[in-house]
Amino acid sequence: MSLPIRWSSAAVVASFVLVVPAPQVKAQGSRSNVVLPSLAAQSINPVFRIAPNLTLPQAAYNTAVSGQAIRNIPPYALGYNPYPQVANFGGLGAYGAGVGAFSPFGGSALTTSPYSYGSAALGAGGIGGAALSTSPYTAGGYGASLDAGLGSPYAGAGYGGYGGYYEDPYAGYLRGAADVTNANGRYMIQTQQARLLQTQADMSKLDLRRRILEEARLERKNWLNPEAERVKDIQNSYVRATNEPPMSEILSGQSLNDLYNHAYKLQEQGQIATPKILGPEVQLDGDLLKKINLTGSGSSGSLGLLKDRGKLTWPLVLQGTDYEKDRTRLSTLAADAVQQISINNPVSPATIRDMTGNLRRLNEALVRNVGEISPSEYVEAKRYLNSLDSAIKALSDANVGNQLNQTWAAQGKNVAELINFMTQKGLKFAPATPGDEPAYRSLYQRFVVYDGALTNRMASNLKSE
Repeated sequence: MSLPIRWSSAAVVASFVLVVPAPQVKAQGSRSNVVLPSLAAQSINPVFRIAPNLTLPQAAYNTAVSGQAIRNIPPYALGYNPYPQVANFGGLGAYGAGVGAFSPFGGSALTTSPYSYGSAALGAGGIGGAALSTSPYTAGGYGASLDAGLGSPYAGAGYGGYGGYYEDPYAGYLRGAADVTNANGRYMIQTQQARLLQTQADMSKLDLRRRILEEARLERKNWLNPEAERVKDIQNSYVRATNEPPMSEILSGQSLNDLYNHAYKLQEQGQIATPKILGPEVQLDGDLLKKINLTGSGSSGSLGLLKDRGKLTWPLVLQGTDYEKDRTRLSTLAADAVQQISINNPVSPATIRDMTGNLRRLNEALVRNVGEISPSEYVEAKRYLNSLDSAIKALSDANVGNQLNQTWAAQGKNVAELINFMTQKGLKFAPATPGDEPAYRSLYQRFVVYDGALTNRMASNLKSE
């Protein structure tokens, strides 16, 4: 009797995955030993990979080709019967229990379970269908043959298992194609997102560059202009000089120089104006000008303290015994230096060096005795030593003879003439020597009057134009 047997997916898979090493078996009933080949002898790579570094488009193409190939395989070759039978002609038990009774509504059970001890008529007489399963708990388990062939609707009862699952190969192909399509879609979305992020990054770079340029422009706008700052300092110094500056600035010649720098420019502008604009007539007497010290614009010192043929008149504080040695030495060196200048000989470097050393020791002695003298005495002595330091610096100047031979002596009957003289000679006011303080104060006041009147006249002329 021929038995209709369906291909089981488990049976098919088992035929390919059974790789348990098999010993060499000898055939029974034969004199010769037949050695069966072992599947384990074949080389199997446990780390098997398919096409490493495979790109996504290539994988999609491979899937499509595989689907076309599987489509040409008959379904029954893969264990799927597209024509299930309706009638059952008996069943086959697990261990050859015989052929079950005929039932138009029953079905046969083909199982590979070692626990299926029922008869071949499992389910015969019941309304059921064929079950293809490898489950050890399939229908027709223990005691399932008790009612075999009796036509009982309960025959083959017991705890039935689950039947096998067969997937349509077309559905598998479609699901694979869908996965590839989804992968392609995700790839395209991610690509567009990456491009969008790159665009945003580029825009951020441009925005940062624009902000940097704007910040640099603001910084350049707020940078200090050296020339503008210099002009501003000159203007501030002039305003300070016209508003009662400290006496120290007047005696140092700083305030007089600030007024001179402003007045001589206005005076030159008034000379070229039509009609000419002149300042007021501010008179100067000769005795006043004799006490005013002038020096070259590039000179850093003044010989005002040595105008009396190098004779030094020391203040009372510096006439003490603590200063005697250096004081006497400086007096001698100063007179010798003036004598050399008077005969047009430059002062020797050794003389300048010795005078500088004596002056340094006098300053040190004054600092040591600062607690024994009054503040006014200290200021008087310090001013005298500063004037002496300026005289020593002037001795090193190549034009020092002009200060002794009256070439650079202040000249002019009024402030306007004094300004013209200083402009022609390129001179500036030098610090006052001790005893000449009243003359500097008087000259400062006359300069303020002259400069203020000339400024007002120039402003009125501009308004009239």
